[in-house]
Amino acid sequence: MKSRLALSCIVLAPLFALAACGGPAVPQRAAESAATARSSQAADPRVASGIAAYERRDYSAALRILRPLAEQGNADAQVQLGFMYARGDGVKADQAEAMRLYEQAAAQGNAEGMNAIGYKYDYGTGVPRDAAAAMSWYRKAIDHGSPRALNNLAIMYHQGRGIPADRAEALRLWMLAAEQGNQNAMHNLGSAYLEPPESRDVGLAFRWWQAAASGGHTGAMRSIAVELLSGRYVAPDREQGIRWLELAAARGDAAAMVDLGGLYRGGDLVKQDLSL
Repeated sequence: MKSRLALSCIVLAPLFALAACGGPAVPQRAAESAATARSSQAADPRVASGIAAYERRDYSAALRILRPLAEQGNADAQVQLGFMYARGDGVKADQAEAMRLYEQAAAQGNAEGMNAIGYKYDYGTGVPRDAAAAMSWYRKAIDHGSPRALNNLAIMYHQGRGIPADRAEALRLWMLAAEQGNQNAMHNLGSAYLEPPESRDVGLAFRWWQAAASGGHTGAMRSIAVELLSGRYVAPDREQGIRWLELAAARGDAAAMVDLGGLYRGGDLVKQDLSL
């Protein structure tokens, strides 16, 4: 019975909402991380080293590097430091300070600062939710070249949150972001292609998921696994489904770890191993 329950979580988890059983979250919305630039490819090598410290969870080192740069007016450092205050990583969470830093970056024309402000209005983190303000800031960020803002605005249109839902516009924006290499947009685009039965395109869904997965996007890896294990729209492939879950889990995806644990404990899909 336990194994069937574990598998039902994998099979039935909705693609565009967090599931209680750990289903894939598309789009990812739990944290302000979707709004900010955490890439180690920052133009300033000093900022890049601070971001690298953050990504390995050495928050003290990240603060030592990023805070002086932010105080000196480095916009990329201001955005990353703002993200740390928004999340409470290495500092006491302070949404007002996060917004102050984002606004400083945005005033310099920094696209990710603009996007981060849009995100705060979109989700009401430290400010009242305001769909009009969120859209305005996302569009400013898009005008300054942010594919993350394209992805975030697409989600607003897809969900109809504060604005009339417009699936066609959501797909258009996701496509633009995906073509610029945004992995969240690739994942979201793939999931969108599975939605309405009248226009479902499983081939395109897998194409975009695989593109995101090839760049290390664990959510896309898990979405591929879901379909291969459930056999909803493709021929079931137990071996490949488990392989994709293992790849996601190896990269730290907690939901994939939960799924694997359930499958191993149940013993229906793989040799039973109660040590997991």
